[in-house]
This record gives sequence, C-alpha cells and structure tokens, in this order.
Amino acid sequence: PTDELDSRRTEFDVTVSTCAVIFNLALAHHFQASTGDEVLMAKTEKLYAMVLRLLDAKSLKHHTALIVKLACINNLSQIRYARGDYKNAREGLSQVSG
Repeated sequence: PTDELDSRRTEFDVTVSTCAVIFNLALAHHFQASTGDEVLMAKTEKLYAMVLRLLDAKSLKHHTALIVKLACINNLSQIRYARGDYKNAREGLSQVSG
C-alpha cells in the first residue's frame, strides 16, 4: 500500500510541476504576444488550455494546482476579452469568482 501511495504522490507531483512549467511558458508567450502577434497568441491560448486539461478535480486539492488553474482561466478570459469575445471572457471570469 505504501509503494502505491508513493507512486500516486509522485505522479501527482509530476503532473502539478508539469502544469506549472507549461503555465510559465504560456505566460512568457502571452507577454511576447501582447504586441499583437496573433500566431503567438494562438499558441498561448493552446498552452493555457493544455494546463486546464491536465489539471483534474483531484489535483485541485493541491494549492499550487488550484492557483495555476485559476491563473490560466483568468488569463484566457483576458485574451478573449481583448479579442472581443466577451461571452467566453465573462464565462471564464465567472468560473474564477464562483
């Protein structure tokens, strides 16, 4: 039982760490794309979405995972708002505040 628990913890830690790395990559792309580079902004959205797909309900018990998920949703909402996609921007912000 202990080996199985350690294995699950290790897998969980790798997932959360991977998400943090991908988030930081997305954040760097987001900063660079803020000059109007639509190709880079599309890549940024894909990276944020990848983090959201990787973080499941179980991982949100970890504070770091929760913060990363909320930051991804917030940043995606900001991108959508800037693009004029107000409906999806509001939907994302309601997830963050709800």
